[in-house]
Amino acid sequence: MQHVDFNDQDKAERFFDAMEVENHEYVAMIANTPTTGMYRVKWGEHKREPQTLTDVLRDINSVFDDREMEARQQYDADCALRGREIAADESAAAAGLTGREARVYSLGFSGASAKFVNPRAEGLEQIFRAGRLAWATPEGQRAARAAAVRARSIIPYEGPSMLGLGL
Repeated sequence: MQHVDFNDQDKAERFFDAMEVENHEYVAMIANTPTTGMYRVKWGEHKREPQTLTDVLRDINSVFDDREMEARQQYDADCALRGREIAADESAAAAGLTGREARVYSLGFSGASAKFVNPRAEGLEQIFRAGRLAWATPEGQRAARAAAVRARSIIPYEGPSMLGLGL
């Protein structure tokens, strides 16, 4: 099959109509295009092959499955991050820290960059390091994993969007 791309729908429709009139033994059609605002007219011998609904939907299903997997991975990462933040706050509270000290400790536990937090400027470098050390312990890791499981009840899983699948 041959095709021509147009940026204007009217031109594409006129070309489509002309192809239908001139070449009745050929099939002409305006097909879905890869970009918005582009109109593709295809023509040529059309071979009709029987297709099942499964064959037709195979590409859509594979795209949706890929999006489902990506959405699941992102959800797991979001829950792990939120769990680490929850465990950091709980660990700071268990250490008896409050206010800015608790926040700096939590940022250390959560793995925030020391350059970003800048604990030296406030004289809280030891507290920041204590947060880092608390994360490195098996108890800190266990607490973060347990908090990540609890975070699943806080963060709802929404799944992938059907937008852009051509449905």
